[in-house]
Amino acid sequence: MDITPEDKMKYKPLYVRTARAYINDMQQQIAILLKEPHNTEAIGIIHMAAHSLGSQSLVMGYSSIGELARLIEKIFRAKKDTRETIESEILASINVCVKRMIVSLYEIEKTGEELALTTEIKQLTSLL
Repeated sequence: MDITPEDKMKYKPLYVRTARAYINDMQQQIAILLKEPHNTEAIGIIHMAAHSLGSQSLVMGYSSIGELARLIEKIFRAKKDTRETIESEILASINVCVKRMIVSLYEIEKTGEELALTTEIKQLTSLL
């Protein structure tokens, strides 16, 4: 079921607020993982934040953020399941993607439209 334009406008402030919180969680935990690559709690928090962000973004019709968050979720689910560390290069790529999601959220807040995150989606897809 697609969300109506009226509902999208109604829920946009809540979406932006919670999306920022999820992105903030991801940024904080990425910083922890850069120092402590074996920190399973940080991996779990990023996995959960990416899952939640992806789901709410897709419901709201923000498919680029949704797809990018789902890719981050997949990467961290695999690491969580195998208990492997995440290489610093992968964390750096994910961090760049997270920063682009912040810019996209600003656009959503300002104009109601998200940025096309095609490059970032392709970059993370290549890491899977």
